[in-house]
Amino acid sequence: MKTIEMQLLSVKDVMDITGWSKAHTYNLINSGVLNAVPTNSAKKLKPIRIEQEELHKLIKGGQDGSKKIED
Repeated sequence: MKTIEMQLLSVKDVMDITGWSKAHTYNLINSGVLNAVPTNSAKKLKPIRIEQEELHKLIKGGQDGSKKIED
């Protein structure tokens, strides 16, 4: 049986990798350009995580080239 290994990044991780501001990163998430998932947390405001592959696709221009972001 194969295991699924997925690297999940925090918003801070994305900021550190890309150099984007916190506001810009959240704007990308809120607009649906960068997909994020909530964690399974008991906190009222659930932390979100971004799949590393999603960030990679966004930086590279997406599979169809439609999501390329230039900052």
